[in-house]
Amino acid sequence: PSPTGAQHLGNLRTYMLAWLLCRQQPNNKMLLRIEDLETPRIKTWAIDQIYEDFQWLGLTWDHDPSFSEVTFQSQRIDRYREVIVS
Repeated sequence: PSPTGAQHLGNLRTYMLAWLLCRQQPNNKMLLRIEDLETPRIKTWAIDQIYEDFQWLGLTWDHDPSFSEVTFQSQRIDRYREVIVS
């Protein structure tokens, strides 16, 4: 999700569908990636709201050892550049 403001029903529907599809297969991992590349539009309170919304919905995500618990796109800029250049 993008933390650019309050989440809406469309976001919640997408979260729930992705979570349900992921959890249907025992080896799938549900990772949370915050799409925070639109720096001028980012609202710091919206990140906390995303966590609260997931908790309220009962949605959990998995931890992948190759990533942090929550992946922020802005922390992976170097990786994106590396892939584009190669």
